[in-house]
Amino acid sequence: MIKNIKIRYVYELIRITRFLYPTQKVQHTFDGDLNRLGDRFNATDLVLINDLTKSLAMINHQDRDQKNGMLLASRSDFYNALYLISPYEFKLSDAHYNFLAELHEKFGLELFTHLIVSLKLPHSISGVKRLLKPLVYHGFVILDHVAKQKRQYFKINTSRMEEFEQNPAQSSYEQAMQEWDDFKGWIDTQNRT
Repeated sequence: MIKNIKIRYVYELIRITRFLYPTQKVQHTFDGDLNRLGDRFNATDLVLINDLTKSLAMINHQDRDQKNGMLLASRSDFYNALYLISPYEFKLSDAHYNFLAELHEKFGLELFTHLIVSLKLPHSISGVKRLLKPLVYHGFVILDHVAKQKRQYFKINTSRMEEFEQNPAQSSYEQAMQEWDDFKGWIDTQNRT
């Protein structure tokens, strides 16, 4: 469950947009991104993210394409919805990427706990928990459900590590924002001519 004190304002925004645009239908074409979030959020939170994405598309309706009378939500609507709901978890810093590289180098495919990491790497347990939480959120590290003795055992997600090794500097959010900046620059050049 999403625990954010300002989440009631998100619900208010959804209610207001439904009131302002009662007949407007919104469709999105990025189900793959929503499916990847299934491990990190429960069903109620996924519905909230979906509704907020649609609300943001309605607010930005003049800039959105339409297909068969339905607005097409953009990827930026989706990322903005995620950022509004959980901004502190969304963006990975260089410290997170460096920690991920250390984990991969030290543990490879082995299982590890917070305590094991803090003993083998120069980080405190609280520092390990702080750095590990966003990595689990983004799918770079996964919780092993066959945990021993009721401890949380983690392991590195090898498929996500391949993505990280190909492009370690940018997260999905950073890529979307870079595309948005490119698009804004293109619009500026079109308006000048």
